[in-house]
Amino acid sequence: MKRTIFLLTGLMMTLCAMGAARPIAQEQDPGGHCAWLAERIKEMQAVKFGMTRREVQKLLNADINGMEHRSSVRYENPKCSYIKLNLGFKLDKGTKAEDGRDNDTVTKISEPFLDLVPNKMRF
Repeated sequence: MKRTIFLLTGLMMTLCAMGAARPIAQEQDPGGHCAWLAERIKEMQAVKFGMTRREVQKLLNADINGMEHRSSVRYENPKCSYIKLNLGFKLDKGTKAEDGRDNDTVTKISEPFLDLVPNKMRF
């Protein structure tokens, strides 16, 4: 009985070692998903310091989750609402708050990130 357990244990260890020694095949991207995602991230990275809010809104959609602060806004990629970016703005002091929003300038940019629960699915 002990001999059988010893042999089975040895056999399992050998099989595990053989499986670990095999090289892991690189998965290909036949559907182009990685390339598509890379393009969406590049679109998010097109936002640069000093851009106006008006320029940002030509590239991205504001992700309004019931709360929006003029100095800090979350934006989403128009082609994929899961990809987000947080931006901070320097407020344009030359005009009224309602009128000056378009001239606010970007001062903070987060890294693009995934938000797997889009706002339209939240309650």
